[in-house]
Amino acid sequence: FFESFLHSLHKSMTINDHLYNQELTRELLYVFSPQVSESVDLPSILNTDIFTIFVAARFVIFNESKSYDSALVELCIIAKIIKILLSVSPDELVGADSSADDSDAIQLATMWGYVRKMCGLSSTDDPFKCPTYLVTKVQQNLLPLLRKLALFLRYATSIPGCAALKEIQSPQGEFNLLMHYLNIPSLTTLLTIDAGYKLDLIQKWCRSLSRDKFLATVEVNKTKREAKLIDLPESFV
Repeated sequence: FFESFLHSLHKSMTINDHLYNQELTRELLYVFSPQVSESVDLPSILNTDIFTIFVAARFVIFNESKSYDSALVELCIIAKIIKILLSVSPDELVGADSSADDSDAIQLATMWGYVRKMCGLSSTDDPFKCPTYLVTKVQQNLLPLLRKLALFLRYATSIPGCAALKEIQSPQGEFNLLMHYLNIPSLTTLLTIDAGYKLDLIQKWCRSLSRDKFLATVEVNKTKREAKLIDLPESFV
């Protein structure tokens, strides 16, 4: 399925490349196509706005098949999780409780070690020492993307969301409801990645990061303010 999706995406972009500027086209190919040569100057997954890529990719393949939504959502959420994991340093929460019996925590901790080794930031793939902290970190940073994906698909597909989303939810409750709406059973299911296109993509994202650029980007992202709408004046009509 993913092979078909990526082939369709690549084909549509080749035919309709006049619709997008060169930079956005490069980012689409970088995020979704494992065949892109690593010898060229590739974008960085750390600097890629995942929702922008989602919207662009969806309109590129819109005339091919609407059934690609699930695959596109899944790939975008995986890309965002990789970005989050790469931003977590090994010395965060030193001395915190390292026990974990939750499958999501164990899966994220294992993936953290894997992507750091793949980037050349560590010689081993040892899991993160505080798995439960990692779950909280990923859920908090994933929520904004889940909200935007759900809102976009709500109006693009006319599939209504859960009525409970209209009520005030805890971050954990909102996270679970949005994951359910986007048809993602759990983080564990999402990150159980066997050999294939998803693994090829993750390896390419990691291997295309140079150590110097990676460290500089992480430092900048730590101090970068989250974009938000400005408040309207009280006299606005």
